[in-house]
Amino acid sequence: MTSKAEELIQMIERLPRPEKDHVIEAVLKLMEGEEEVQDLEELRSQYPGEWLAIVIPEGEDRYDPKRGRLIAHSPDRTVVWREVARLPENEDVYVFFNGPVAAKGFEVFFYDTKDTPEVAKLGG
Repeated sequence: MTSKAEELIQMIERLPRPEKDHVIEAVLKLMEGEEEVQDLEELRSQYPGEWLAIVIPEGEDRYDPKRGRLIAHSPDRTVVWREVARLPENEDVYVFFNGPVAAKGFEVFFYDTKDTPEVAKLGG
C-alpha cells in the first residue's frame, strides 16, 4: 500500500518535463513563502525609516496585520510600490512607512468622508 505522498511523487514523475518543473517550482515557492512569514514588530526593528510592503498571510486581519511576508523595503517608496505592482491582484498587501510621518513640531490631518479603511486594488 502506497502513501499519498508516494502517489503524488509518482504522479509528478509521470508529467512532461515543463509541467514537472512548474509543479516543483510552485511547491518550493509555497514552502519558501511559509518560512518567510515574520512578526511585524520584528520587521519594524530591522528596517527603521523605510517603506515596507508585506503580503498578509491567510487568517491575518487585513487592516491590522501582526505578521506577514516581506516583499520589499526601501527608503524610496517608488521602489516598494514598483514591487507591489508586480504581485497578482488577489494578494492582500500592507504597505507602510516605518518612521515618523511628519517632522517634529508639525501635525498631519487626514480627511476621510466614509470613515472606513480603504483597500487598494492593483491593476484593472
